[in-house]
Amino acid sequence: MKTVPDPLLGTVIDGRYLIRARVARGGMATVYKAQDQRLDRDVAVKVMHPHLADQDEFVQRFHREALAAAKLSHPNVVSVYDEGTVESDTVNAMAYLVMEYISGDDLRTELSRRGSLPLGMALEIIRQVLAALGSAHQAGLIHRDVKPENVMLVNGDDVNAKVTDFGLARAVAAARSTTAGTVLGTVAYLAPEVLQEQATARSDIYAAGIMLYELIAGDVPFTAETPIALAYKHVNDNMPRLSTMAPWIPSSVDSLIGLLTAKNPEQRPANGTEARDRVQAVLNDLDDIIAKRRVAVTPTNLDRTSSERNKLAQTGSHDTRTFTPAHKTAVLTAPPEQTKRKISRGHEIAKRRSGSNEVASSTTSTIWRWLIILLLIGASAAGVYWYFTAGPGMRIAVPDVAGRQQDAAVTIIETVGLTPVIETDYSDDIREGYVISSDPEPATQMAKNEEVTLTVSLGIEQVTVPSVVGLPRETATQQLTDNRLEVEYDEDYSQTVLEGNVIEQSIEASTEVDHSSVVTLTVSLGREPVEIVDVTGQPLEEATETLTEVGLEVDTDNAYSDEVPEGNVIAQSTSGSAFRGDSVTLTISLGPELFEVPDVYGMSRGDATDVLEELGFVVEYEDFLGGVFNRVREQSIPAGEEHPRGTVITLIVV
Repeated sequence: MKTVPDPLLGTVIDGRYLIRARVARGGMATVYKAQDQRLDRDVAVKVMHPHLADQDEFVQRFHREALAAAKLSHPNVVSVYDEGTVESDTVNAMAYLVMEYISGDDLRTELSRRGSLPLGMALEIIRQVLAALGSAHQAGLIHRDVKPENVMLVNGDDVNAKVTDFGLARAVAAARSTTAGTVLGTVAYLAPEVLQEQATARSDIYAAGIMLYELIAGDVPFTAETPIALAYKHVNDNMPRLSTMAPWIPSSVDSLIGLLTAKNPEQRPANGTEARDRVQAVLNDLDDIIAKRRVAVTPTNLDRTSSERNKLAQTGSHDTRTFTPAHKTAVLTAPPEQTKRKISRGHEIAKRRSGSNEVASSTTSTIWRWLIILLLIGASAAGVYWYFTAGPGMRIAVPDVAGRQQDAAVTIIETVGLTPVIETDYSDDIREGYVISSDPEPATQMAKNEEVTLTVSLGIEQVTVPSVVGLPRETATQQLTDNRLEVEYDEDYSQTVLEGNVIEQSIEASTEVDHSSVVTLTVSLGREPVEIVDVTGQPLEEATETLTEVGLEVDTDNAYSDEVPEGNVIAQSTSGSAFRGDSVTLTISLGPELFEVPDVYGMSRGDATDVLEELGFVVEYEDFLGGVFNRVREQSIPAGEEHPRGTVITLIVV
């Protein structure tokens, strides 16, 4: 089916903005990529639909809101350069806005392409959106229509979000031209109080909270069949918690969304700057691994990327036109006199050939009849020839352009008189920008100007590797195969990861790779079993080295021993089988226990003997003068010295 050409393509607005390509079309406006011929730069021109420009209230409101938006200067706000209205003989009056051109997709397109965003990326985008809103709120400007369609993502390695369309929602609302579909899209982010009161900065905060939920979960928290039912849910239903969907999501994220989307606006941050600081606090505490994880959601749109759209825009063939009265359609008709002269000339020739005013003979009449018949046959043959060689009946064989670069293929199709239509698809075999196939197939006979659909390769389809570390092998495998990735396995012991769960993955999470890439999962065998060696009797240093070599931890206790030398192992707490990382307690000998020799001078033989033998000493005697007084006069080891059990102490008894 042929599309109706856009009348603005190739035109110059206000003698300055050359419309190069249509980028997007929405419920209230169409966005074009244009060239500012005065400053030689690319710009985006948003042209409001004609039915809005017919309303004076809208035009006035549009002008005021554009002036307010143009005063905003912030790295996360799409700059507004110019505004005005355009009107010509071929185009109805339309209000337009000239803005900074962003070489990237809007957030809705990115979300549709991915399904959902990594947690850290979603928080960073909302942080930047709130920073932009904070700048606007400080300037007294409320956005009123915060949603993914109004957030642009700049192409590049780092996340760079820019908010657009400040104030346009208010201008359109003033015109009272909102359609049912637009209302439903707006209600999905509409704060409860807006249904009864005027929107405030806190209403923008609510919409940003809903958008944060959507970026993480892949869908808005509330859905319904009608705008009224959806608005009812915003007013009455509790905000669902993301952690019930994905338990790995920190509770701080649920708390943040609950704060931003509180039913009572007084409980929300007062403006974008306060809300931004709350998001920054959550980002600061977010674990790097958790930040890269995302909720598994199947993408809903694999449309061409912004860079491809830009390429199409740059190669578009549209003649430059300006809005002047010279482009009116003219009707060309032949003058009646010319027709009359032709008829008179024909009669003159016939008259001269047949003789003036003479009656033609039957032979002459017959000749003329045959001449006329032959002329008619010749004319018919020429007409048939024209019809099938240059006219509508001409048949053209579709040329084989598979494997050719897109621009070359388009040129070939157009050269033979057919109309190329471009579609895109992924291909494992055909590199990006080259034709995969045509429909109809090559050599098919077609009428002139019929459409031939060329399927152009987007290259090998890229998929995002999910984070599966810590998950059971079956769950991890399912998540990877759901993303069309191949899985291989290694096994290893782990001190911390349960048996059967994934220790590590060969490709880091959130990496964009070719589909069917192989991700190797290292699966835990649990804790590694080891054999405990008997080290009793060994010196402590030797015993410790023996046990640590097999992966055991060594603890020590001390004890006295009369048999085991000091510093050697008396005993160990366990033997046999254990796991790497287990602890073994070694009892280390302090040598024999020493006891202090008491002073028994003056004691009787029996008392002194009892005291010394109770401490483990061996008592011997020497009598002096027959020991008649039975008193200890001297001891062989002086009192106060320390000796082990079994030491012999000789007593001199008088």
